[in-house]
Amino acid sequence: MVSFDINSYHSLFIKNAKDCLNSLKANLISFSSTGFQQKTVNIFEMYRLVHMLKSQSGFMGYQNTAQYCLLLEKIFKQIKEKNIPLNSNQINDINQALDVLTKDLDQINQQKKEIELIDKIDQLNQIYKNQYETVNS
Repeated sequence: MVSFDINSYHSLFIKNAKDCLNSLKANLISFSSTGFQQKTVNIFEMYRLVHMLKSQSGFMGYQNTAQYCLLLEKIFKQIKEKNIPLNSNQINDINQALDVLTKDLDQINQQKKEIELIDKIDQLNQIYKNQYETVNS
């Protein structure tokens, strides 16, 4: 049987995760700089990026990071499927969530340990329930 060392994938995970975050942030900047016109941002691409980050985090054993990404994924799914127009407050919420993920990935990179995300997960879950889950339900 071939042995499998998950740690050998750590640097690849960090590189891919940072690429995903940079693309997500670039999409948000593009979106807000064009006056929040929905057609200027590819919500599906943002959904795909956060889905990929969620999956890779879970594979690497960072379950809280994966849970946090799952909530972001649900937000992008609701925006995409229900064609929810975004406003500056929602963009700020998403941007703050990406900042949390950036701090988390920095710590994972340096210490191979997630930041404490339980409170952040609860906050993002509350945002999801208040702003997205009940829309057009």
